[in-house]
Amino acid sequence: MFVRSHRDFSTKFTVFEPWNSNPVLHMGSNCSKFLKSWTDALYITDVTQGMSAMLKCLLINIPKQRLEIWLIRVNLGYQVKGMAGVIKSFLYTLGWRSVWKTSSKSI
Repeated sequence: MFVRSHRDFSTKFTVFEPWNSNPVLHMGSNCSKFLKSWTDALYITDVTQGMSAMLKCLLINIPKQRLEIWLIRVNLGYQVKGMAGVIKSFLYTLGWRSVWKTSSKSI
């Protein structure tokens, strides 16, 4: 018998067939749940670990994760295009998605 956790926290585990089941990251919709939104992370932390852990998640873990993501993007942008890559990564993170698109020239 195989069991795994699921969203119904009152029972905590559910029986499943590993070869005929969707992966855990595929719960609820067609979108991957690998990266959770802030509200999902806070809700799950509150329900499973309590208010103090939720505050720690909000004040420490989420900002730390966001900082790590920015540092990785800056590093990769610098490796690809130097300081121009750093600026492009910053603009991309702020929502200007077209900054990394390459222009196609007709020959």
